[in-house]
Amino acid sequence: GLRHARPEVTAALMRGEIVDPALVYFRTVIRFETAAMAHDDLNRALFLSIGERQPDAVVLRLTRL
Repeated sequence: GLRHARPEVTAALMRGEIVDPALVYFRTVIRFETAAMAHDDLNRALFLSIGERQPDAVVLRLTRL
């Protein structure tokens, strides 16, 4: 994935501050692997993720492509 922002925004993230997600470009592609037949369709799908860094977590919002 990719995450980039202006240096001052990145510094605020590293200090654990809350930053407006619109100021950070945070994208990744997610691919699942499962042996569970009930979820076999996930093995053949890609998901685009928009990420958000919070002080104590990373939140990923997935969209199936």
